[in-house]
Amino acid sequence: MNKLIKTESDYTEAMEKLRELMIANPDEGSAESDELELLAHLIKMYEDEVVNIPPPSPVEAIKFRMDQQGLKQKDLVPFIGSKARVSEILSGKRELTMAMARILSKELSISAKTLLGVDHVPEAIDPNKYPLKQMHKFGYFGDIPWSSFKEKAEEYLQTYFKGFRASECVGLNRTGFKVGANLDEAALEAWRWNLLKESEEIDAPVYNAEDLSEEFINGLVILTQFNSGRELIRQALLDKGIILIEGKQHFAKTYLDGAAMMNSKGNAVIGLTFRHNRLDNYWFTLFHELGHVKLHLSGSSEEVFFDDTESHDASKKERQADDFALNNLIPEKKWEKEIKHLTKAGEIRSAAKQLGICPSIIAGRLRKHKNNYRLHRTLIGSGALR
Repeated sequence: MNKLIKTESDYTEAMEKLRELMIANPDEGSAESDELELLAHLIKMYEDEVVNIPPPSPVEAIKFRMDQQGLKQKDLVPFIGSKARVSEILSGKRELTMAMARILSKELSISAKTLLGVDHVPEAIDPNKYPLKQMHKFGYFGDIPWSSFKEKAEEYLQTYFKGFRASECVGLNRTGFKVGANLDEAALEAWRWNLLKESEEIDAPVYNAEDLSEEFINGLVILTQFNSGRELIRQALLDKGIILIEGKQHFAKTYLDGAAMMNSKGNAVIGLTFRHNRLDNYWFTLFHELGHVKLHLSGSSEEVFFDDTESHDASKKERQADDFALNNLIPEKKWEKEIKHLTKAGEIRSAAKQLGICPSIIAGRLRKHKNNYRLHRTLIGSGALR
């Protein structure tokens, strides 16, 4: 049979002929072998266009391969985990996890399309690498109960990181954390993606570096003196395409006060953690991150600055961000001539009123300058953030 299959009767005839040829098992290169190859191709063409043959279920595919290879349930234990779990999978009482599908696809030569409904099994993500309990507690995966989540943690992580993991996470300030600290970079990565996801749900114009003019920055500094200053600044930044997200809970071993980055929509994004629940730290960290936005973000979504403001990073970009914050909040000449020698609370409040800034900004800088963090405890805004 060497004609196109157009009808159901043609299809039935072709299938019968195919069976005959397969039973005969013709030699490779023979006329019968060529006929078998052609017939298989014609049948496939007809099936693709006309015959709606549902694909096998994952369990059907596994059982078929077991039958082909003479495997018993116990032979799947190394791939699935235990006799009980193999039994649950084959009886349909438990779904395959991505880790199971990955090894079954490799060891039993079953396509990822059949096992997972995708063309390729995604690159593995090790759930043990991430602070899953904290991520779940912080609501990164919605309202999924922990008992359900931990069973298919990799699947949830695959969905969580989808669209982000293709870009390398370039931590430009990773050397800036405490010397000898056991830094959890995977936790930083998870925190970053959650910040980006949240930022991309917020409508804002595309960020243009020219909009962060000296006049605009000075206007932000003036707003620090008002009780509603934080909200006024957040809205002013949003109008310029800079999304400020406050109170993003940090993970253990991240030592994170703030971060600056670009999202895929062209917005600059600043995240603040409130790790130190004080206004003086808040204002310095915010303007430090604004310094990174103004001076260092080139528009690439791969760039990110993570900052521990208690560290002493000597890198050029960190010094520049520090100087940006310090000199915009308190002009250098004012600091040298009028501010750095102040000692009394009344003097600090008076100087802050004259400069038009929050007193905590002066108090916090004096504490750091004198390396005495017992000073001015009533002026630094302890407990004002959370």
